[in-house]
Amino acid sequence: MQYSPKLKNAMSEIKAILEKHDIAGLIVLHTEGGLSEYLMKIDPGYSVAKFKDQETIRFKAKLQEDFQGNRRLMEHKLANTAGMLKHLSEVGGNLVLGLMEVSDQFDKIVAAEHGSISHISQRDLDN
Repeated sequence: MQYSPKLKNAMSEIKAILEKHDIAGLIVLHTEGGLSEYLMKIDPGYSVAKFKDQETIRFKAKLQEDFQGNRRLMEHKLANTAGMLKHLSEVGGNLVLGLMEVSDQFDKIVAAEHGSISHISQRDLDN
């Protein structure tokens, strides 16, 4: 398993910042040698989105169970979650699509060849 301790440390600091400021984020880090770290954080306090596991997102929005019957709070968090998901997906998507085009053009100019791109999850590293 290849990974970069430098990237792991940097991502740990970024996670702490997101937690400290109670914000969501999409982050991709890269270092020499083709190693990357990435994070999608969608569970700040204003969101009803939670990761059930690394592939499944759950929305905790039951009026009685999650909001003790407070409909106004539930609607507020639902609106914030919808806005967060819209912003992260649209801005992130636009950034990635633009970068993909630049990457493809650069590959053609320099005749770049890439090996397979793989990733290691934090869960794999922890086990």
